[in-house]
Formats: sequence, C-alpha cells, structure tokens
Amino acid sequence: MKNIVSILVIIASIGIFFGYIKPSYGTIKEQRTELASYKDTLEQAKQLEQTVAGFKTKIDALDPEGMQKLEKMLPDSISNVNLIIDINNIAGNSGLSIRNIQLAQLAPSKVAKETTTKNSLYDSIDLSFNVMASYSTFQVFASDIEKSLRLVDITSVSFTPTEAVDKYVFKVTLRTYWLK
Repeated sequence: MKNIVSILVIIASIGIFFGYIKPSYGTIKEQRTELASYKDTLEQAKQLEQTVAGFKTKIDALDPEGMQKLEKMLPDSISNVNLIIDINNIAGNSGLSIRNIQLAQLAPSKVAKETTTKNSLYDSIDLSFNVMASYSTFQVFASDIEKSLRLVDITSVSFTPTEAVDKYVFKVTLRTYWLK
C-alpha cells in the first residue's frame, strides 16, 4: 500500500506539473520577456526626452533676432505675398519698381526632375518679373538681391532696350526655397 500511495503521489505530481505548472511557467516567461521589452522602450523614451530637452535648451539659448533671420532665409512655408514684398523692397532701395509678376509654372521637363527630389527636405518655386532700369542700376539691384537674407537664385535675366536712353526692361526669373 505504501508503494501505491507513493506512485499516486508521483503521478499526481507529474499531472500537476504538466497540467498547471509548465503552462503557467511558460506564460510567466513570456510576460518577463514582454516586461524587458517595455523596460527597454521606456529607457529609450527617457533618452529621447533628454535629447528633446537638450534641443529645447539650445533653441531657447538662440538669439531671437538670429532665429528671425534664419526663418527669413529659409522659411518653413512659402508665402508668395511676403516674397513679392521682399523683392519689391529690394527694388525700392535701388529706386526701381517691379512689374508683371508671375509665379512660374513647372514645365513638363521639370516635373520629372521634381519627382526625383520628392524625398528632399526643401522645395522651390520660380518667380518672374520685369524691372526697368539702367544697366548700372540693375547691377546694384542684383547685388542687393544677392546680399538679402532670403535664399534666392537668379536663374535667368533677359533685357529689351526701351526708347529712353540708357534704359532697359530686364526680365528676371528667381528661384526661392523653403523647407517642406
């Protein structure tokens, strides 16, 4: 009888082990792995918070006037009105006024080029206008555009003589950029 009780206890122990303890142990093991994953994620989140806080500190330490200049140089959105006002102010400093302002449409050949740069961090737009001036005055105007804070490229300049002596109508095309 002692042997039978011992065998029943062993069988019951094996049954309890495979029926309850082993599945529970597997669940606990999975939960520990998941907990470790959550701890790693939490640690990464803390590191990111520290990085963001460091960047905020650096941004707060920047000179507000410098930030305004940087925003003007490479804005985060295009404002056609502000662009035209800036160019008109530069022209006004040279005693000129701009006329026939047009935003250049993308030609089919440029569309293919645009699709290759879709992953870039910036975008651009072309602006065309006419200005009537002498050659020397136009040189001053072009130099002022070059020295302005706004990031622009003069992509083309053409001119037509007028009936006035030493005056030309310059057709200027600019390309300006902004962050996407």
